[in-house]
Amino acid sequence: MTKWHKTEEQKLKSPCVHFCNFLDDVKVCGGCFRTAEEIKAWRTLDENDRKVILEKTKQRQRRYQD
Repeated sequence: MTKWHKTEEQKLKSPCVHFCNFLDDVKVCGGCFRTAEEIKAWRTLDENDRKVILEKTKQRQRRYQD
């Protein structure tokens, strides 16, 4: 393996906490704070797109837990 290829362990992992509970009013999972579309796309996204989603989940978590 060449050094520019990341192993599975090095890739950004899913924020899934295995507590899927979609909040009706916001269409976001109350466990990981991703939308259904983000959850479905996760496996096919590159690292940059995953970082964008992770930042969105942090923002959502702060918003909905206040």
